[in-house]
Amino acid sequence: MIKIELKNNFNLDSTVTCGQIFRYYKLEDNSYDIILKDRVINVYKKDNYIIASSNNEDDLEIVVRNYFDLDNDYENINKYLLEKDSLLKDAIMFSCGLMMIKQDPFETLIEYIISANNGVPNITSSLNNIAKKYGKKVLFNKKEYYLFPSYKDLKDVTKKGFRECKVGFRDKYLESIIYKLNNNININSSLKALIMKYKILLFFSFITIFLPYSFILLFTSLLDKPLLLVLYLVYTSSIFNLDISLYLSKIVLLSILFIVPLPYYLR
Repeated sequence: MIKIELKNNFNLDSTVTCGQIFRYYKLEDNSYDIILKDRVINVYKKDNYIIASSNNEDDLEIVVRNYFDLDNDYENINKYLLEKDSLLKDAIMFSCGLMMIKQDPFETLIEYIISANNGVPNITSSLNNIAKKYGKKVLFNKKEYYLFPSYKDLKDVTKKGFRECKVGFRDKYLESIIYKLNNNININSSLKALIMKYKILLFFSFITIFLPYSFILLFTSLLDKPLLLVLYLVYTSSIFNLDISLYLSKIVLLSILFIVPLPYYLR
């Protein structure tokens, strides 16, 4: 057990329960069991001190200080922000004593993938299911906890395996990111590829939407040709799809639908 004197205002309850941490348990004595990357810690605040214990006491003070960001001077940060913008006063006063958790980056990444269109209880349940199925069991204070697995531990997990952990439609995104991490695929490169995909989409949108529209305006009035207007609206509303192969196939098929009746309406 260690005892850390606090030099800054620290609200333990707000920091733990504000939504930064999903895998924690509040105990009857108002302390918290929190599952970190390599250990479970129990923490509580008494007067101006944080008292912590763990199943793994190695470098515990360093671990706790780093996790709760205790050595960062938030008062000076808040003072600087207020000097720059006094409108932040209410927000700063509301969050006074709240620290930014330094969670394990991989677990944080998985948490935010699972958080898409989701609620806190479901996110917590999914994370615990993954940890229980693929993580390491730890005994602490006569209770069983499970550390969150690394991406290497999850390298052989399929979409079905993730879906069994109740992650829903997010299974394919988890499988994809873990595959990329295990195969050293640069995520920034994937992002650049996605941007290029959007550029291609915009280019074909210009070719297939704006040029035909300009052509029509030159030869006829859409207001006088209601059926042509309907065809055009169907055409333009149907081709937006991030899958380039499907996008191109729709261009071909819908272009036929669009072009074949065009001579009749332009005569």
